[in-house]
Amino acid sequence: MESNWNQAVEADSDIPQISESGSWFWRIMNKGEHVALQVSDKLLKPLTEAKYLNADNVSRYRCIMRIFFENYEKLKYWLYLEEVYEEMLKDPFWSEYKIEQCQQDLTMLTEWKNLNTIQDTRRVSSIEEFKNKKYRYQMSEYSVEIERLVIRLENLFIEGASLEPTLLERIRRNMERFPEMAGKDKNEVYTWWTDLNNDFMRLNQNYQDYMRELNSVKAEQMMKTQESHTAKTKRSRTSGSTGTVKTYRLREDQEQAGLLHGTFERDSAGKRSFRKKKR
Repeated sequence: MESNWNQAVEADSDIPQISESGSWFWRIMNKGEHVALQVSDKLLKPLTEAKYLNADNVSRYRCIMRIFFENYEKLKYWLYLEEVYEEMLKDPFWSEYKIEQCQQDLTMLTEWKNLNTIQDTRRVSSIEEFKNKKYRYQMSEYSVEIERLVIRLENLFIEGASLEPTLLERIRRNMERFPEMAGKDKNEVYTWWTDLNNDFMRLNQNYQDYMRELNSVKAEQMMKTQESHTAKTKRSRTSGSTGTVKTYRLREDQEQAGLLHGTFERDSAGKRSFRKKKR
């Protein structure tokens, strides 16, 4: 295919020719050849932008980054410290959150390259305010992609029949927005209502599929297998116990008949044992 393409290139100079570095694709497609790992600087360097997902105070960092991402989707790219702090306080979970903590968190996220900063000189009215350096914050490109990935992971649909906790959580959050929707734009209300209805329908379908799996032939077979295994285990334990009792009774009869050269004795714990007599 590669040679045919390059022959066509010779006939028409407007067609881009496959370079030597790009020909590996055709080799894999045609011959199944293995291509060695291409080590690059980007592959080897640590991804500091992902630190906020697993660092101390991860709950604060993730909430702040979600605030930036939601505003990013609304085309509001720059936020002030006060705006981020106000958004955090809207959730009762952060009722004890301090603005000093918010400033520290924004500083750390900036160090990890999750946020870009620019000094805001528009609100400066004195030299003192200029020295205090008020900043505006913006999500970096890496952080936008990381948040998109995280949201996809949070909303992954589990293959097969199951009841998704993420789906229930999303329904709960959307239902809590009922009072808020009274003053929203019609388009935003329509989107919210459509998402809520779709989630309810999906939950109902998942419930039906889940119950079907519980009553399927495969589930019945698994239950029978478990019951059979449990019954065998009980029989084995009962058999072993009965066998021990029978052995002691046989020995006692033999002792009484004088067929055994020894006696049954009990130790301090009450355990019985047979001791042979020396001849």
